[in-house]
Amino acid sequence: MSSPSRRGIVRGAALLLVLALPACGFKPLYGTSDGGTSPELAAVEVGNIPDRPGQQLRTRLDLLLDPRGTGGPARYGLQVTLRIESSDVAIRRDETATRRDVSMTAAYVLTDLNGGKVLTSGQARAVNSYNVVASDVATRAGEEDARDSALRRLAEEIRTRLAIYFQRRDGAAAPR
Repeated sequence: MSSPSRRGIVRGAALLLVLALPACGFKPLYGTSDGGTSPELAAVEVGNIPDRPGQQLRTRLDLLLDPRGTGGPARYGLQVTLRIESSDVAIRRDETATRRDVSMTAAYVLTDLNGGKVLTSGQARAVNSYNVVASDVATRAGEEDARDSALRRLAEEIRTRLAIYFQRRDGAAAPR
């Protein structure tokens, strides 16, 4: 089979897949079918999280839950408790570390602001590693990058879990 005809087959298959998605009941998890953000996720107000990493996590959650910044009336409250631990994982014979893990755990509780009923809760966890090198500046940069990446993954996991919760809740409420 020649290369141009092979590309045509691949393009045709991709087009068929895209056209078949609406027919199979595909629905976007994070937004609406018109490309907007989910009104349920946008109605989540993230509470304060102490310390600098907590502030960074809160900012990421705000951006992920309401990317357009519509700032409509809050119907849900999200409280997050962040725990950060660091441990040496690669140790030389002279007992100096060459690699370190940063482990972050975010426990979250979603409540209904009209009555305070707990709707869902859970934990998200992220672990990242970085090298401990002779340069303190390079080690610190690696640590900051590992923390930033872990915070990003925590925020994305919490958003995903909340989106699944709302989708299941709304699916159970809809008549079949």
